Amino acid sequence: MSARDLAPPARDERFSDWALLRRRGARRLVIAFSGIDCKKGRFAYYDVLARQDCDQLLLNCPDNGWFFDGVPLERGDASRGQTLDFLRELAACYDEVLMLGGSMGAYGALLYGAGLPGAKVLAMSPEIYGGLRRGFFLRCAGVAGPPPGLSALLARSPDFRPWILVGEKVASDLFCLTEVPPARVISLKNCPHTIPAYLESRFGLAALIPALSEDRLEPMLAPLRGEMSRYPDLAALLYLLDLGRLPVARAMGYLGTLPPDLYLRGYLALAIARAFERQDRPDMALRLAAEARTVNPGDMEAQALHDRLWTALEGRPPAPRFRAHVDADLCAVRAYRAQLDQLEALHGPAG
Repeated sequence: MSARDLAPPARDERFSDWALLRRRGARRLVIAFSGIDCKKGRFAYYDVLARQDCDQLLLNCPDNGWFFDGVPLERGDASRGQTLDFLRELAACYDEVLMLGGSMGAYGALLYGAGLPGAKVLAMSPEIYGGLRRGFFLRCAGVAGPPPGLSALLARSPDFRPWILVGEKVASDLFCLTEVPPARVISLKNCPHTIPAYLESRFGLAALIPALSEDRLEPMLAPLRGEMSRYPDLAALLYLLDLGRLPVARAMGYLGTLPPDLYLRGYLALAIARAFERQDRPDMALRLAAEARTVNPGDMEAQALHDRLWTALEGRPPAPRFRAHVDADLCAVRAYRAQLDQLEALHGPAG
């Protein structure tokens, strides 16, 4: 029986519908920021952290508010300053403070973590530029924005060294890499935006807590790690191409500079293929999609685009090649599962 199994029952202390402290008398505090669409009175990570031997402060915010206007507490109207004061007072009672969140919650973890000296922070898919075009704030927030950009905050807080995880399949997430020091950034190969779902399937999110505490995140995530943090120019180029602000010819020229066997070529080839498809040039789109799936066969979006284009041009589906490259853990992510469903619908069940 592990120490986690012996953890005493938690005693919940609800400050509001948006803040819940689960006490166990531990010397470690985990502050978990909920992501989007978490209902009033509910908290992301409530079940994930239930068996952890630590105290837990679970936070949410109204209207997918990105936490920049604070969290409503028992002390009256919410504000960022009041919330930070509350967190500082609480953190002072513990030997160690860890903070984590995904997407909107990642933004919150960075925004407040910078104000808690010594806190260890894990931010999964944060929107460093608040209100970025094609970003998730503009898609999902129910409050006026944009939220404050985090790049300046990170720049003027040299002692604040959070771990930042970014999925390589979302151009707006990748663009944020251009403003983050690369030493503490881990990009996850072929992963969409919803990193917590992927890591929950792969390891169980609870396993991240001791890894963050003991500085073991890097070796833990090594099998999933991609190389995009080494190519910030490519990240920016993919975002501009996604916005339609980069000529396809220029993107093709950049593609020619990348090593032929580098899997990152697949992301750019796929983006160019989509641009050719929008230009009603299906032959060129198919050629680039074929390159994308060849160099990065684990990208189900490239597999799906190739097979759809082939079917439209040839009148029949190609031989399916995607099944040997399916990542069972990424299937827990809705966007990945949607691409896989398209392929299964096109090809039918495996024979």
